[in-house]
Amino acid sequence: MPVRFKSGNGRTESLWKKGYFNAASSRLRVSDALIRSHSAEGWQQVEARVPQRVECIRELTKTEVLQDLEAIIHGFGKVQATMNVDKSVFTLLRGLNSTEAWRGIAIMVEFLKIVCTRHRRDHQKEHE
Repeated sequence: MPVRFKSGNGRTESLWKKGYFNAASSRLRVSDALIRSHSAEGWQQVEARVPQRVECIRELTKTEVLQDLEAIIHGFGKVQATMNVDKSVFTLLRGLNSTEAWRGIAIMVEFLKIVCTRHRRDHQKEHE
């Protein structure tokens, strides 16, 4: 049982009851496990990748990106809930004969090109 310090106004006791000290203790244990599970070289790699991760988060949290992600999630959910999968190949091909379908395909192709180009560039940087 941890030692509890009493303060005149009960603020410390309140923090104990709310779980702040248990949370801090847990964070220390998690931090210790993370530190022990990585080598010094591993931490250097983590540190070197922080700017990339921050830039990724910046990009992902832009309003237009969040709106696009929401549309993708909504669209996927709607299609999954209402999709009639009992269709012939010819029916599926006829479905491609719309502006929306071609726009979707174009978006997927451009997306894959960007992802693959970036992945290849990052992979090449790692091996330089």
